[in-house]
Amino acid sequence: MYLASFVLAGAIICGMNMPARAQPTIQLEDWQSYAPMAEQGAICGAFASIMEMQAITDPRLGRLWAERRTYSGSVIRRAAELEGKAINDDAAIDDLLNRYSMWLLNQFSSPDDTTLMDNDGRIAATEMISDVCVALFESADEAILAKYPELVGTTQSNEALARDLDAANHENDELIGENTELHQLLEEAETELQDALDELVLAEAAATNAETAIAEREAIAIKVAKLEKQLLAANAVVENI
Repeated sequence: MYLASFVLAGAIICGMNMPARAQPTIQLEDWQSYAPMAEQGAICGAFASIMEMQAITDPRLGRLWAERRTYSGSVIRRAAELEGKAINDDAAIDDLLNRYSMWLLNQFSSPDDTTLMDNDGRIAATEMISDVCVALFESADEAILAKYPELVGTTQSNEALARDLDAANHENDELIGENTELHQLLEEAETELQDALDELVLAEAAATNAETAIAEREAIAIKVAKLEKQLLAANAVVENI
């Protein structure tokens, strides 16, 4: 499964490639009209960046994904031109793709890090890749294979990519279900613990009340004994009169 296999490598390499803050950045929230187009290119390019890690086991396939990443970057560049925000530095596009790569990695997080999962974000990312990126990669492949015929045979069909996404989606659904169940068990355990603590407080209060009652009875007994002695003394005095 692609996503499950290359998430860790992608996280490490994307983190290493993060540009310094001094480099130019693209802030899509400031755009007026073509931000959706640029964001589509960013998500597809980010996905291609992650998939590019397949070069570790298949250099030709990794190169194909690298070219798809470049093609996605050209979509961002074109959107910027239409927006009137020409991009003159590739570092700005690299920065945007790296940021979206980290966002995607969070949506498709590993079993050891389910706390990072955002179910809505994951569904949105999966739908974007399935609907938009598959079509974009088809267009990219036509240009890529025409320029690099040696990559013929490395392209993945829409059906195969969709199967990989569905499999990754199903796996994350199971992980989210397990995570939810664990949270429920934890809440139940916390409730039981609080109930036990409340019972302990009541028991300690009852014990304190019992000790107080015993002390009061002992004080009364002492007082009674003292009064009895005084009564005997008084009777003795009366008898001697």
